[in-house]
Amino acid sequence: MRFLALSVVAVLLCGGRLMSAPVSTTAATLAQCREELQPDQPVELRRRATLVAGKYLTAEASRLLAQCLQDEDAVVRRNALVSIGEEQFHLRQNQEGVLGCLLDPEVNIRRLASSLLDEVMVAMTSAQTAEELPNVINSALQDEDAEVRRNVLAALQYTSLSLDGGVLAPFLQETSTATVVLAITPYLMSDAEPEEKCAALMPLATRPEREIRLALAEALEDMVSPTLRPLFQTLAKDELPEVRCCALFALLSLTPDDASLWQEMQRLLVDDAVPAESRVRLLEGLRGFPPEQSWPILDPLLMRSQPERLRQTAWQILLARRELQESLPTNRLIREFLAEPASTIRRIQLSILRRRQAVLMVDDLAKLQSGGFADVRRAALSLSAGFSLEQRKELLFNALLDEDDSVRVEALRLVASLRPPEWKQILCDSLDDHSAPIAVAAARGLLPVVGNDDAVADALKKYLPRCQDAALRRQLVERLSKIGTTPPGPKK
Repeated sequence: MRFLALSVVAVLLCGGRLMSAPVSTTAATLAQCREELQPDQPVELRRRATLVAGKYLTAEASRLLAQCLQDEDAVVRRNALVSIGEEQFHLRQNQEGVLGCLLDPEVNIRRLASSLLDEVMVAMTSAQTAEELPNVINSALQDEDAEVRRNVLAALQYTSLSLDGGVLAPFLQETSTATVVLAITPYLMSDAEPEEKCAALMPLATRPEREIRLALAEALEDMVSPTLRPLFQTLAKDELPEVRCCALFALLSLTPDDASLWQEMQRLLVDDAVPAESRVRLLEGLRGFPPEQSWPILDPLLMRSQPERLRQTAWQILLARRELQESLPTNRLIREFLAEPASTIRRIQLSILRRRQAVLMVDDLAKLQSGGFADVRRAALSLSAGFSLEQRKELLFNALLDEDDSVRVEALRLVASLRPPEWKQILCDSLDDHSAPIAVAAARGLLPVVGNDDAVADALKKYLPRCQDAALRRQLVERLSKIGTTPPGPKK
């Protein structure tokens, strides 16, 4: 053991030099390792060579580590596995070797290999290894060591392997909450028959540990099946509202015409004791149901008294389903848009309003201009696109007096585009505004006519020294120079 410890220290001290050694030195060192790793070499020599080889990120070093995993000495195998686990390069080259270590006679090696299992499965590249994986996993799940079994279970959470249901079922009866939770999803994906799954999972639906019941309900959400109906019915009576929400969604999918289920859904969605996350997930399930069933549920959730996240989900569902939008009166939509405090929801509402642009009246847009949010007042201008110039003029002039720069900038752009009789004077006057964005918008609107209007040219010439927008300044200088006006230099 003392020799091994000294070897480890020596390798660690020279590790940086080994990694940066020239190719010729690397090849020579690995050739020496290859000699020392022969089965007839002393075990101390093989242990040292394993540590040295692991410091090189080359294909040859990975092959040597694979050889070490087959060594008769447990320390050699363990050293090789440690090196493989420390470097993704070696791990990609030795997936099959790591899986083989799950069946190693030494428990510490099996523990280490099982802790690397999730990384091995994520990086799986060998079709042959992937084909053998279920058999290896099934064996490892029956390991005599609890830590190995737990590591393997944990690695299964993000895979779609179909394993032996008979091997997984005993984990559902463990006293450890964490172990049972880890076993639920792999068992649901196992090769057990649906009736077997229902029978094996039913005791979990009444376990006292809330974590187990919640994990079961969440895992079952995406596995709706008539065979599992007894499970959902039991969970639908659970004391935890989160569990009831999951079960209710499944039952609605199985029996969509059950009025009592819709009443329960409506009650849960407006119950403040139910976590918002659970209500959102339950509400998402409405996407697949017809309007006559969905609208009575959705309607009260559009109100501002509802939690923002739930309200936003309701509006998103409405936006995605045009047939549902027919149930929402335009005057209510305008009222909600005017008073909605969340900008993300206002954007959704504006998208729905744009689809109704053809039926909007000037009075509707005048209401929007009285709103407390700048984006709502700007929307009044963009939604007026279908009106005549005469109808839009009052909206424009109101926007020009708005206290928010972004609204006034939008109004100036429209003035420059629509060109009402007094448009040039409006823009020239705006060049003197104390707000830089206002003056820039006015100058850009006047640029197209600078060559045929002396008053505009004079106004822009006076504005030029104050212009801080580099691109606009270059355009002004170019246009004014073309008409024989000497632009003044920048204001000091």
